[in-house]
Amino acid sequence: MGNSGDCSATGNTLESHQGGSQSDGAGCDFSGRDETFEQSLARLAERTAVLEATNALLREKSTRLELALAASQGGVSFWETGSGMVDCDDRVRTLYGYACGERLSVQDILARVHPADRRILIDDLAAIDLPGAGDQWNHEYRIMHPLLGERWIARLGRVERNGEGRALRMLGLSFDITERKQTEQSRLQWNQTLEQRVGERTAELYQSEARFRQLAEATFEGIAISEEGILIDGNPQLAEIHGYELAEMIGRPITDFIAPASFSAVLEKINRGCEETYECFGLRKDGSTFPEEVRVCLRIRLGRVIRLTALRDLTKLKQTAAQLQAQQTELDHAHRLGLISEVSAGIIHQIGQPLCAMGANLAAAMSKAGTCEKQNCGTLEIIRDVNSDVARMRDVVVHLRSLVNPGRMTRTHIDFNSMIMNVLGLLAQESARRGIRLKVDLCDELPKMDADSVQLSQVVFNLIRNAFDACEACPPERRFVEITTRLDGSGSFQLDVRDTGTGVSAEVMESLFAPFFTTKPEGLGMGLRLSQTIVHTYGGTIEGKNNDDGLGASFRVSLPVDFAGYYAKV
Repeated sequence: MGNSGDCSATGNTLESHQGGSQSDGAGCDFSGRDETFEQSLARLAERTAVLEATNALLREKSTRLELALAASQGGVSFWETGSGMVDCDDRVRTLYGYACGERLSVQDILARVHPADRRILIDDLAAIDLPGAGDQWNHEYRIMHPLLGERWIARLGRVERNGEGRALRMLGLSFDITERKQTEQSRLQWNQTLEQRVGERTAELYQSEARFRQLAEATFEGIAISEEGILIDGNPQLAEIHGYELAEMIGRPITDFIAPASFSAVLEKINRGCEETYECFGLRKDGSTFPEEVRVCLRIRLGRVIRLTALRDLTKLKQTAAQLQAQQTELDHAHRLGLISEVSAGIIHQIGQPLCAMGANLAAAMSKAGTCEKQNCGTLEIIRDVNSDVARMRDVVVHLRSLVNPGRMTRTHIDFNSMIMNVLGLLAQESARRGIRLKVDLCDELPKMDADSVQLSQVVFNLIRNAFDACEACPPERRFVEITTRLDGSGSFQLDVRDTGTGVSAEVMESLFAPFFTTKPEGLGMGLRLSQTIVHTYGGTIEGKNNDDGLGASFRVSLPVDFAGYYAKV
């Protein structure tokens, strides 16, 4: 009975585990109990396998972490915030210069930190318990290694906190980053050095450009810098020569500043790309052209050809050369005229003696011809006319001798009107031969003047003779020459010689009184120039102009009265 009771008790116990399954008590059934045990064993086996796999994974990760730390020469450390002790591996001890296995505290670590970085690190450690403090910790700081000197340490870590949020410890990894810092410092120094050198070079380039600009602006020549035929820069003289503002020229083809007459030749030189010096005609903004000298040199900049051109305006140089040529021509004329003067002096001297002899013979002839006068044969009148002509010839010879020796001036009281009539007498036959009609209007109130009659006669002779020449090409009915004298209101007397010829062109008008300038094939170009010199000697003026009616030209001589003086008319 004791056994059956045990079984019943056991059976009731099992039933209670199986949720109410009953037995009639005939025997004990262990099938439910064996199944539960097997399941427990299976679950235990599964958990064991998972645990082993996890341990293997942890060991693999630990190995990888160990390899990574070894490769990076980093170490792991725990900084206990409560005790201030540091649990670390030997790599950390080596980084800070401590012996392997040596027990360290936070103060030991801080003692190695560079004084300049220590305060910052202490403040950051004290701030980890402040509200809002982060759990990540990332610092780079210097330490003073007892053997290696100054080194750089990088510490990456995480703060572990208790349920109240207070820091318990700091788990971190420490690395030596000295080489990286040195590299960064070297790169920084190199960048600074490079920036300094670039700055210095830039300053040198600015100074060089400024010097070039000053030199370019100081030169009298225009400087043009072009690329592929386009003007990219220049100096103020370039703009001034062409009549532009420099900004108006930049960016335009350089052929825009070449005259059409030189366009093809200059374009051909540009296309050939040669360094040369040549002359051409430039084009100004107003459309006018001018001669210029061009000097070209080529330079390579950034792999491209730059054309440097120096331009010089040759206008004044050409004008000066023309003036020199004119002066040389004038000197040649003067030399030839000097030779003519020397020959003329000899001729005048030789003519003077025969004239004197002719005068003596005519006087004798007139004496002997007195007997014929009663017969009214006219012989005496003819001899008197010949004698008068010889006398005028002697006067001409005397005048010419005075002109050959201009320093000799003989002033006498002369009647200007009478002097004009004498000149007209000399030209009477020529005016008749040319078919020129004279109109003479002389002022009766002209005072006598203190002057050299030979010189003033030469002026009157030149003006009337030029008027005859001007009328020669006109039809006979238009050949008139008018001679007028008068007193003006300013105290001067005036002589006007007016012709009805072809007039004077604008080009000839500019050179009327120029020495050796003449429009006559046989002329010397000295008549008007000599007349001007004589008139200026007496303080007067001489000028020419075309007549208002379009027929011919007029020349006016003005002589001051106060120079000549007044004399009572006899």
